[in-house]
Amino acid sequence: MKANLSLKIREELNIDILVGRPLKMTQQDYTSPAPCLYPILCTFCSGEVAFQKYVQALWVSPAELLHFDWTDSDRPIVDEYTKYLEDSNPPSRIKEAFLEILIGLIGFTLVHIFFNLYIALLITLILITVTGI
Repeated sequence: MKANLSLKIREELNIDILVGRPLKMTQQDYTSPAPCLYPILCTFCSGEVAFQKYVQALWVSPAELLHFDWTDSDRPIVDEYTKYLEDSNPPSRIKEAFLEILIGLIGFTLVHIFFNLYIALLITLILITVTGI
C-alpha cells in the first residue's frame, strides 16, 4: 500500500513523499457503504504541488485545524494528529501540514495524510470515480 499511495500522490499532486506510520482508522457511518478513513503520517521529499483535478486547497497552521467544522468521523483523526504534534514536540520552525485526500483504491477509501513541511497545508482532493486522492 505504501508504494501505491506514494505513486498516487505523485500522479495527482506532482510531489514525492515518504509514507510513514498510520494513525487510527475511523469509519464514516452516514453513508452506505461506509467509507473507511485511513490517516497516514508522511514526509514531503521533493516536487512542487501541482493540482491535477478536483482540488480545493487552503493553507492553515496546525492550530487552525481545530477551527474547521469536521465530520464526526474526521474529528478523532484531527484530535489524534494534534496529540501527535504535542507529543513529538517538532522544532518551532517546522509546521505540520494536513492533507486530506479521498482515494479510490478499492471501493470507497478516505486517506488523511500529514506532511512535515515548513508551511502547513490543508488540501482536499476528490477524484470522481466512485471515490478519489
